Amino acid sequence: MTLRTARTTRLARLALPALLAAGMLVGCTAEPGIAARVQFTDSSGKAQTVEVSERDLQAVSEEIAARGIDPGQTLSGMVRTPILEDAAGAYGIEVTDDEVRQFLVSQGVSAEGMSSQALAVMRINVLGQEISQLSQEEQAAITDKAQATWDASKKTISPRYDTQPWMISNPAQMQQAPQQ
Repeated sequence: MTLRTARTTRLARLALPALLAAGMLVGCTAEPGIAARVQFTDSSGKAQTVEVSERDLQAVSEEIAARGIDPGQTLSGMVRTPILEDAAGAYGIEVTDDEVRQFLVSQGVSAEGMSSQALAVMRINVLGQEISQLSQEEQAAITDKAQATWDASKKTISPRYDTQPWMISNPAQMQQAPQQ
């Protein structure tokens, strides 16, 4: 009886790391390679889907790492910027890639060669500046609309990124420049 218990314990100890590793791999996401997928309905009633692969997230994170933005914040920007753009669009706010590049240059960051995905993440900074020029009521309306859209969206986010503190509810938080 003791021999069987010792043998069972030994087998359990040997199998446990393999089981844990398999569980971690399976638990990373329901869809391997996908960091996040967010489906929402825009202001015109059209269904939108934002999908970010792990590969794209890694590439963009590396591209903007000098700004002090971690991968979780990068993912938040990648999936939330289209929602904020939609809400701000109702107030005539549209931000072009050129405006994002000008903003980056004004912050001492080279925008040359920056991918469209990295520019999209950084767009939230310029959107925040433009929104801050509106009245408090308009700012609140945009924020409320963006938050309501986010809350109503269907989200599939890898558990690797689905925990606080990266879930930024206030896009202005991404405007803060890193401390040197």
